[in-house]
Amino acid sequence: MPCTRPWKKDLLRRVRLMGRAPHARTDGQFMQPAISIVVPSYNQPPEFVSECLASIFAQKGASYEVIFVDGQSNPETLAAVEPFRSRCAHFISEPDEGQADAINKGLRLARGSLVAWLNTDDFYEPGAFQHMENAFKKNPAAPFHMGIGFRTDQAGKARRPFYPDNFRFNRRAFVAGLNYILQPATFIRREALQKAGGLLDRNLHYVLDSEIWFRLLTLGDPDWVPFPVACIREYPSTKTATGGWLRFMEIQRLADQYSNLQLTPGVLCELMRLIHDLMTDAEISKLFPKEAEKKVLELWSCAGEGLRMLAGRSDGFPVSN
Repeated sequence: MPCTRPWKKDLLRRVRLMGRAPHARTDGQFMQPAISIVVPSYNQPPEFVSECLASIFAQKGASYEVIFVDGQSNPETLAAVEPFRSRCAHFISEPDEGQADAINKGLRLARGSLVAWLNTDDFYEPGAFQHMENAFKKNPAAPFHMGIGFRTDQAGKARRPFYPDNFRFNRRAFVAGLNYILQPATFIRREALQKAGGLLDRNLHYVLDSEIWFRLLTLGDPDWVPFPVACIREYPSTKTATGGWLRFMEIQRLADQYSNLQLTPGVLCELMRLIHDLMTDAEISKLFPKEAEKKVLELWSCAGEGLRMLAGRSDGFPVSN
């Protein structure tokens, strides 16, 4: 019998477009999804956008919604979104005040028990949502869940593990060290996020993820999920690679705010890295004695030793013995 109810026709159309309607019910209402994914985007290469969204909509076994928040990108980027647009619970394309503002727009709309954001130059591993939903069911009190992640090159190849095999969470090492929490592989309990303020700090550009981890850690330790969840692309034009002194100032501000220390081993490591990068410049190096670079490397090594004392490894990753 043909469908005569407009709402039902629309529901069936959405089911066909999605291949599956993870949070739809047969009565036309919509259930709360287990997971909400916010995807902020602005002028990313179309191939990045396509791979990111394809990795989301290929997920199986867990109900989810996708909230795509675009900063009014160029036509090429928006064209890459178009094949996926009808499958998004929300699609926004308008000017914003930066990445945190874009993510916050999505977080305000999110309905999932778990929330995460995925930048369009990163992508999920198969089965990621199922692993995270299972982790949430086993440990529903954890403020957030951290999964295994991989570094890739710009083409999304040459995968390398982000975490060491014997990784373990260490609160003291995090507060005094480097940020070793991989954002794309981390899912936040929405209830915990709301208790921690609900939104990202719009005044931060480089360490907005680190700042929300600090707030969430006031509610308890995270849950480690030993399954592959996400991949990050590392290439010269990323914010982490280009942040320089502005990024350092944000790192130092967080250390001061959350550890009550203006200098930590992690802050010192970042400072020595920046100074060393400057001293490799031929013109700058002429202004210092030949042994100056060696002294910088020695202090950098001492800062690394401080991280090793706290965490177990000089790169800041806490590990079990």
